[in-house]
Amino acid sequence: MNKHDKYPYDYRFRIENKDDSCSHKLHYFKGSAPSVISVADNLGVHAMASFIVFRNTQTQVEESYMTDMKGLVEVWPIDGNYDVEIHSFNFDFFQINMDVRADEYFTLDIQLGLGPELYPRHLYSKEKISDEEIERLIKCVEKNPSNPNPVCGENKKYRFSMEI
Repeated sequence: MNKHDKYPYDYRFRIENKDDSCSHKLHYFKGSAPSVISVADNLGVHAMASFIVFRNTQTQVEESYMTDMKGLVEVWPIDGNYDVEIHSFNFDFFQINMDVRADEYFTLDIQLGLGPELYPRHLYSKEKISDEEIERLIKCVEKNPSNPNPVCGENKKYRFSMEI
């Protein structure tokens, strides 16, 4: 609290994007070909430079890959059970366990949900506010993330900013 400031109370929060979650489709095919992993967001935009880790659950041997500009990567895993992890900037973490057989290949299409915002937001208030009021104001900002002040500021009673 800064008593000399017009807005002495500062509340920090991040928008979590809870409703934007990950999903996937895994299909196996008979034959010998490279397996393909496709990574995109929930709108279908390619998630390039996503980091993929294949970990054999029996041997604990790991192989790492990075998706190309189209969000694709080809892999040639050997027979076994694998934990597969996808790490991508600004997106939720994704993990799946899967079996690979020597006589099969697969396609794994992953749609990543948005992760929490990288930078905290600030809610500045002229007076101390209740937890319920804070929740209400955060929901208003979630609905108006690009410019919350005109809609959520309630005639300059509150001010919002984002830390960069």
